Amino acid sequence: MGQRDRVVGAGLADERANVWVCTDTGVAKSTPVPDYPVQGRGGQGVITMKLPKDALGLTAATVGRPDDNIVLVTDKGKPKYMRISLAPQAGRNTKGDYVISMRPRKRWRAW
Repeated sequence: MGQRDRVVGAGLADERANVWVCTDTGVAKSTPVPDYPVQGRGGQGVITMKLPKDALGLTAATVGRPDDNIVLVTDKGKPKYMRISLAPQAGRNTKGDYVISMRPRKRWRAW
């Protein structure tokens, strides 16, 4: 791990679930769990999202089914409720898109 790398989420893999990730600029996407390869003890990890140019990194990640509800918290402490399915479904090493209900003017922080 690099100096700035941090763990932003962890979850149990379910073949019917998606990995949902979001950047600090409000760009999110959802990728089916089967798109991720199984990693062994010496695994180097896999890329989960190609970051947009204005994003500093991922700030949130979770595993869930498309109809599951999640809550993001803004840097002002305001909750944003949404479903995993609101983010576009895309492959692992691709960009996401802005989630309309959370199009930010400021950076996001996950709790």
